[in-house]
Amino acid sequence: MKLLQRRRRALQQAAEGADSEIAMAPKPAAQTWRPAPLLTSEEPLRRRADDTAPLPRTVLRRTIAATSADIVTARRGKGALKTLAGTKDGLDKIGKLLDLHRTKTDQQEQIVTLTAITGLAKAWLAKHTDPKDAAARALLEDILAEASRDLGQAQAQQRYVNDMRAGDMVPANRSRMAHEATATPFTQHLNVGMPAKGTNAMASAAPNKTYHPDHPARAGAELIRAAGLTEAEVTAIKLYTGSAYLFINPATARDTEWLDKQVPTMQKILDAQANAVGQRAVDADAMREEGVVHTGVAMQSLAKMEVKKGTTYRGARMTQAKFDETYGKKTHVVYKGFTSTGLVESTADNYAKGAGERKPDPDQTVSVKCFFEVNDARDIKAISEIAVENEWLLLPGASFEITKIVDLKQGDPGKPGVTPATAWKEVYLKQVSPKEVPPEKPQAPAAPAAMQNLASGDFSVPAAPRSRMAPRPTPKPTLGPSSALAMQNLARGKFQR
Repeated sequence: MKLLQRRRRALQQAAEGADSEIAMAPKPAAQTWRPAPLLTSEEPLRRRADDTAPLPRTVLRRTIAATSADIVTARRGKGALKTLAGTKDGLDKIGKLLDLHRTKTDQQEQIVTLTAITGLAKAWLAKHTDPKDAAARALLEDILAEASRDLGQAQAQQRYVNDMRAGDMVPANRSRMAHEATATPFTQHLNVGMPAKGTNAMASAAPNKTYHPDHPARAGAELIRAAGLTEAEVTAIKLYTGSAYLFINPATARDTEWLDKQVPTMQKILDAQANAVGQRAVDADAMREEGVVHTGVAMQSLAKMEVKKGTTYRGARMTQAKFDETYGKKTHVVYKGFTSTGLVESTADNYAKGAGERKPDPDQTVSVKCFFEVNDARDIKAISEIAVENEWLLLPGASFEITKIVDLKQGDPGKPGVTPATAWKEVYLKQVSPKEVPPEKPQAPAAPAAMQNLASGDFSVPAAPRSRMAPRPTPKPTLGPSSALAMQNLARGKFQR
């Protein structure tokens, strides 16, 4: 807190002087790994004049669109005003802060600049009500709205990181990461040390870092920079690609029965860590709550990444009844949780043979291999904990048409120690819009459609989130319908549970 306070004081003092760090801060040098701006400097003014050109719903703007150049343009109509570089008024300070903010990658520093921008913008709007200031007011209102949005999300994500650090389990011979005190730590860590991995990944993507083309950290650094990912977003993806998918997916799908089936596997993971961090027991209620929060942050990360199209693969062992329920005699299927697929066909073959963190049950003797034709996947290999899988992740609610099912007469019986397979299936699927999926009878829960809306930037449904510190309700057979609404609030940057 003291460091944050010192940063705030320094920034406030800098904003008051013409020869300050803000005034003298150089514009960020062009980097080969940075993408082209989502909006040009003229775009905000053009968009206000022409509301028929909205920002695509599949794109989340990574930073405030306006720059100091937009402020210069907006104030030219006022007559003989000084140029931006030589003034000390509120607009000048806001312009300098906007340019400074674009150079910041540390989330705490972003919070400081955003706090200053929102405060100065509010003060300027309250003071300048003359109709002659209409152009500048319109610009400042846009800046205030975007800065307020980004500030709320940054604060919520910083809380997420602090809660992750505060609840992390580390071996006795290692010191825990420094973090601010928090009353709401995450407790269900299946992968110890994950917050440190997120922090290290962000450090590898610092602007001053350069790598040899073959350096293992290069691809991850480039993805983080190009997508504008935050430490919270990187940590959430790493968490999912570790062992936390075991409870994140059931929480996302609101499927209590699914989560209960995962408990023995999760308990084995905790038992394996007992010598290093002490004995722990699975808390399924806490996992349901924490899994939804992790989903919200991961969705924010995936929404920034490039959409991928192509052919991917996935393998699994299933019971005959489960295969019939999921694929048999169906024309479409909807995956309610995140779905991991891979570009390497042999990896899918291994899972179809019974490989994986969770050993197949004795009755899971159907070897299933899926061939996906996807149009809305995300390539997370560069920041995944298991990069060798070349993983493309499908968002919750991903919908597919089943184009063909092939019954093979003979196949590989499976890995040693696994009940041999007795049937072999190949399922071919083509991704479609959720609107193309016929409704089930009885009507399926709306969670997949709601999550698909999150992925496309539609956060219109309100919700009243429950405090994380509130007593947990008595578990019910299925999760309540409020989960989908809570996830939408999470994607807005509201992480209260």
